Amino acid sequence: MLKYLYSGLNKIGLDAAIAYTVLGRVVQAGGGIIAIIFVARELTTYEQGYYYTFASIIAIQVFFELGLSSIITQYAAHEFAHLKLDEQSNLEGSEIHQSRLASLLQFCIKWFGVIS
Repeated sequence: MLKYLYSGLNKIGLDAAIAYTVLGRVVQAGGGIIAIIFVARELTTYEQGYYYTFASIIAIQVFFELGLSSIITQYAAHEFAHLKLDEQSNLEGSEIHQSRLASLLQFCIKWFGVIS
């Protein structure tokens, strides 16, 4: 039975990575609904005001970040593919790739320092 399910899912292009991603989003959505119910039932009006105020402030982070975290992750992974860690957790590899990764770290520290 599972074999037919897996083959059917593969035919429509749904592999394990996509399935886990979708499952994660479903769990997030369910958690959000549960959180809204608990906030509405358990918090006073003033506490709800603080909750939603801080939630709005945290949501502004997405606007300021503008997807930069995912781009940084991709760029760091691309550079790290040419490097490796030794026994003392030092980076070994080409000086060019080490320099690019160091420059990325410096940029991230400056940028996130400014926007925070």
